[in-house]
Amino acid sequence: VTEDGALVAVIADEDTITGFLLAGVGDVDLRTRTNFRVVDGKTTVRHIEASFKEFTARDDVAIVLISQPIANMIRHAIANHNKVRARRGAARGGGRWRGGGGRSVGCGGRR
Repeated sequence: VTEDGALVAVIADEDTITGFLLAGVGDVDLRTRTNFRVVDGKTTVRHIEASFKEFTARDDVAIVLISQPIANMIRHAIANHNKVRARRGAARGGGRWRGGGGRSVGCGGRR
């Protein structure tokens, strides 16, 4: 959870997700939506893309963290993501937040 109450969403393998859950990053809301997607050998690229789109569309998610191997699987979805969103409190002079504004989301700095 960020300073303003927004969440960090994670798309990764089970071991990585477990580490983030143990660190307190996990969240389940009233509609039983989680802020994480465990990717294993049975997870399809379509499901990974759907999770990425869901997390980037949610107002309560500020950051989407994707492990590099999984980011490589959905590189096209990440490259096409260009939504720029004002963070909470931006109207009070907080500026703009560019969460996911381009290819840098979950790409390990590669372009």
